[in-house]
This record gives sequence, structure tokens and C-alpha cells, in this order.
Amino acid sequence: MFNKLPDPDLATLARPPAQLVVFGLSWEEERPLRPSDGISWQRLLAASGFEGAPLQKVQQQTVNISGIQGRAFSMSPSEIREGWQVARSDQSGHAALYADSCTLERITYPGFDAFADEIRAVAGAAQELLNPSIRTRISLRYANALSTPEATSPSYWREKVSPSFLSLGSDDRLVDDFSRLLSIADFKEGDTGVQVRFAFQPDAVFPNAVVYIFDIEATNGALTSFTIESCVEAARALNKLARKLFNAILTPTYIETLKTPNA
Repeated sequence: MFNKLPDPDLATLARPPAQLVVFGLSWEEERPLRPSDGISWQRLLAASGFEGAPLQKVQQQTVNISGIQGRAFSMSPSEIREGWQVARSDQSGHAALYADSCTLERITYPGFDAFADEIRAVAGAAQELLNPSIRTRISLRYANALSTPEATSPSYWREKVSPSFLSLGSDDRLVDDFSRLLSIADFKEGDTGVQVRFAFQPDAVFPNAVVYIFDIEATNGALTSFTIESCVEAARALNKLARKLFNAILTPTYIETLKTPNA
């Protein structure tokens, strides 16, 4: 399925400024974290822009979703896991370590090459502290918001967003009669999965405007040996897939206005 999408231009990354970028990494083994692990996590990441920021204890809670055939779905909270989180010194993101996973978040996206260096640092710190041998999952998420005071109705985004990703926004009968809409599409090909969430909602920045949001999360669930470079290369492949979807979601004319060299 993903091969049906054309490859993006490698010289440019057609994208609006990402509001949120999240890298996730999980492994098979699990060892309870110690207080000293948090201090070591902070020390190991200091050279990657996380120096001078306070260390925080954080919690991660997963949710189990079960289906009742012919009825409904029910959700129940799973166990709560504690971890250690350190923020970047400029408050542009943070990295968190848990017993069997770690995450890296940025609210200002520096482009994938620079982000890959941070992935390398986070994976290397996790390897030094917990010594995982089997990687179970890797993920890369890009959340974006298209916002302008000119978008006073959903129809404004028709020239910017491909019809397939407008949902009711492409229907002449309904396009200007709603102010909020959420659509979710799940794709799966082998060990790779993608979820695309796209939405219209009132703009929190510009009164009387409608913001268009699209959120791409690509994952690889292949069980493989844990090495730092394999984590980086898996993330690079997911980034390329996300770039394909950027180009599928946005119209070619709008993409031309968003090109960022060497991103």
C-alpha cells in the first residue's frame, strides 16, 4: 500500500511547522528503574541539549481496549509505570525513560538529520543503562496544525488539503455547516503501521477561524536486535513514510509554499 505513494523530494521536506514530534522506542526486557537511573539518564543526555534542566519523576499509563461483539467497545486503564524525564535546556522538548521504553518529544522540529542525532543519544543512553537486547517497537509521530485568520470556514482548506483528507469538508452540502470534525484512518503493511488523524476545529489563536490539524503516527513492530544505529535507521524509514503522507495530504500548490531546504 505504501509503495503506491510517490517518494518525496529528498532535497526538501514539504511540511508546515510541526507542532509536536514524538519518537518512541520499546524493548522486550524490563528492569525496575532505580533513583540512580534518573541521575544517569540526565548525565548521559547532557551533551545533547538536555543540560541544566531539572530531573522529574513521571508516570505513564496505558489503556486496554476490548471489544464486545455486536455491542460496543470498553476501555480500562492498565498499570501505571513510573519513569524519569529530563527537559531540554531551552524547554523545546524532553526525553523520558521507563523500564521497557523511552520517548523523545520536540515542540520545535529541527529537521530529521538533527532529530536523528537526538534519537541516537536517547537510544544510546537507554542501551547503556538497561542493556536491552530485543527491540519490540519503534514509532515516529508528527502533529501539525494549519492556522490562519483567513480560514473562517472549513471550505478555506479545500485548496490546501487533498479531498481524500477533507472528509465532510469536501461535501458542498455540508462543508460550511460544521465547526468541528475528527477522522481517523489506520493502515497496515507487514510490520509497519500508520494512523492518520485529521480534524477541523475552532482555532484557539485566531477568533472565528477554523484550524485544520493532521497527525501522523508511523510504527514498526518488528522484533529485532537492539542496536543504536538500527533504531536510527528504522526511524529514518518511518520519517520517509511520514514525508510521503505529508505530500499525499497537502495539495501540490500548497506544498510549494511550505518547502524547507535540507529538512
